[in-house]
Amino acid sequence: MREAGRQGTPATPSRRFWRALKGRKLGSKRKSKVGQRTAHFVDPITIGFDRLQILIQEFAKRVYDRLFWVTPLAVAITLFATLIVSDFKDRYGLEADDWRNGTIFLLFVFLIWTVVAGVKAFGHQSISDLMDGIARESHSPVRNYALTYFRSKDESGASLLLVYFDPIWQCYLMPFVSLQPGQSDPSDVSEYATQRFSLPKEAFTAHELVGHEVRNTKTSEASRKLTNYRFTFYLMKVGMEHCDLFLKREFEEQERKYKWLTIEQLLSDTVSMERNGEVFSYMRDERSTFFADRVPRSVEEAIGN
Repeated sequence: MREAGRQGTPATPSRRFWRALKGRKLGSKRKSKVGQRTAHFVDPITIGFDRLQILIQEFAKRVYDRLFWVTPLAVAITLFATLIVSDFKDRYGLEADDWRNGTIFLLFVFLIWTVVAGVKAFGHQSISDLMDGIARESHSPVRNYALTYFRSKDESGASLLLVYFDPIWQCYLMPFVSLQPGQSDPSDVSEYATQRFSLPKEAFTAHELVGHEVRNTKTSEASRKLTNYRFTFYLMKVGMEHCDLFLKREFEEQERKYKWLTIEQLLSDTVSMERNGEVFSYMRDERSTFFADRVPRSVEEAIGN
């Protein structure tokens, strides 16, 4: 509890992690010896199992390297002692000088090996560095994404949503653009759409659906780190003179395959629901906002089969 009583001295992530490992319940209260103030431990460690396994395996390899320098050093000492006390003789077809020279060569090899292994050993991270690394992994900054919501209907009147198949996530996703913290300008979103669909700037208009967002924490398929996501929605409007591309039920643009699907089709896709289900479920629950007749269509004409 020394850190709690030391005014203005925050505990490092590694210290907080060690407290958790020693069995102190996160969120518990204990009395400080200085001023009898109450300390609160409210920093839980949250990290994906596969990412934690990778970090520990990497550290275990470094621990092995830290111990491995002893082996070549022991062999070098043995060879040096052999040179000092041994009387080399002609044996097995080799002269005494050949045996001595061979021993000297091996001695230099193991000395160099010892130096290299020693540099690797003492240059690696400590257990505190590992704890700090795990703590950093557990606190992922929020990634902000604007989901571009393209809405239309087919010839039967069913509401359709434009999605694409992502080869990394192996599921359907809505087209999106990464936003900086505090960024929400619809023009930034429409500009992204012009680049993605190879159309002029005036082809799209974006309108933010204020008050609608989805937050989720899950393991990133790209980094394998536990990541915090925040999704906001932007309703897209396509200009009449640029609708031809979007009137097809399926089309490909810039090596990305797009498809118009109903929300029911997306909800029935197992992989898409497993990896992006929070977004589609939210849109289903907020059907009056996303699929009501009063909501403007991105493309006015019906989508063909």
